[in-house]
Amino acid sequence: MRAVWFIGKFQLLLNCTKYPNYSPKSRTPQQPQHVVGNAILTDIIQYNIVILAILRHMDKKDLINVFDNILKPKGFKRSGNYWRYYNDELEKIVNLQKSQWGNQYYINYGFNIADIQREGLSMHIFRRISSIDDNNKNILDFAIEIQGNRSQMVEKLLNDILIVFNEINSVTDIVNDLKKRSHLNDVPIKVKEYLGL
Repeated sequence: MRAVWFIGKFQLLLNCTKYPNYSPKSRTPQQPQHVVGNAILTDIIQYNIVILAILRHMDKKDLINVFDNILKPKGFKRSGNYWRYYNDELEKIVNLQKSQWGNQYYINYGFNIADIQREGLSMHIFRRISSIDDNNKNILDFAIEIQGNRSQMVEKLLNDILIVFNEINSVTDIVNDLKKRSHLNDVPIKVKEYLGL
């Protein structure tokens, strides 16, 4: 709604600039007595394009479209806020979680082992990717403005997750990955027992 209002005001400004005798009440342009320099008009247009870009906010629907565009071509199936990929031994999961405290999101990912019951767990091996940019701002916090293209930043996060997923394709790969960690406090006991860790 704000963008429509803004575009209307912008058109009115352009008409007043092009036609100095423009009457906003009659909405009919009059013959110009002099022409405004193109440099000023160009500056006004560039300024308003920047304003329109600021008014365009990313929302959850846009975020889900980014997830779909990256994950579905790789074989992931979407169910709600979960994207899942199955092979014989593992289920690979990406989850988009909304914060209960504001308009921000988290990207969780991990694995389920096919031979172990979940029993209330969403993932046997759980991880969360950091979504903090170079300016120490959360790119998944839609209440704040960030510099750069938010969609491209989210795509990069998802591609980083896919790199991990490409390296882990079996239970043996999970064991080798977990052995690299400094601790296993976030891995459920029954999973550690099954993996012999």
